[in-house]
Amino acid sequence: MADIGHINSSLGARDIDPRPAGRPAAESGRAPGRDAQAPKREPDRVELSPAAQARLEGEIRAEVVVRVREEIVRGVYDTPERFEAAADAMIDRLARSQDQ
Repeated sequence: MADIGHINSSLGARDIDPRPAGRPAAESGRAPGRDAQAPKREPDRVELSPAAQARLEGEIRAEVVVRVREEIVRGVYDTPERFEAAADAMIDRLARSQDQ
């Protein structure tokens, strides 16, 4: 390695522009390859039929929502028994749907 010449630090650092000639600078406000081809999308929406809306109206009970939120904050909502009950219910539901 003795044959490697001295590195001259007096030249200073130079900015190297990796962009090909003719390509717009990053300051132009957009990424040409990505933004130019991005499809224009509307925000996602969910529309419920009147029958579905009527079915949901009576099912939300504010006192239950408040109680569950408080249990979550206190860290007592998620228990092994609840996880097991939820898993059992999902398995039963899947089994019933396959039988039909």
